[in-house]
Order: sequence, then structure tokens, then C-alpha cells
Amino acid sequence: MDDTPEIHAVRLKEYETYVAPMVQKLRIEDRITEVNGMKPIEAVFADMESIVRANILDPEVRLPAMARR
Repeated sequence: MDDTPEIHAVRLKEYETYVAPMVQKLRIEDRITEVNGMKPIEAVFADMESIVRANILDPEVRLPAMARR
């Protein structure tokens, strides 16, 4: 089982060592976009889709059905 206090401590340390500094770097470079994941699923998807379409995809490209779940 991977849901023990010891594993949580390892994961938290790895987050603090690797993830948090990268997020901070991207935030300083204005290269990160945050999405409020506490909204209803449909709203989160709509927010993420608009961000992806604005920054990556050709607006005419239809996202795969799998991504719409």
C-alpha cells in the first residue's frame, strides 16, 4: 500500500525539491496558467480547453472524444 505517512513524507519532499521550484520559475516567466479545479467538472474542462486553444491548438481542431470525458 502506498498510502502511509512515510510515503507521504517522501512525496512531499520530492514536491518541495522538484515541482515547487519549477512552478515558481514558470510563474516568474509568466509561463503558467492556473485553473480552479474546485469548479464543476464541465467548467474546469471548459477553462482548460480555452487555455489550450488559445496557446497551443489551431482553433479549428476538434479535441478527441476521450479528452471530453
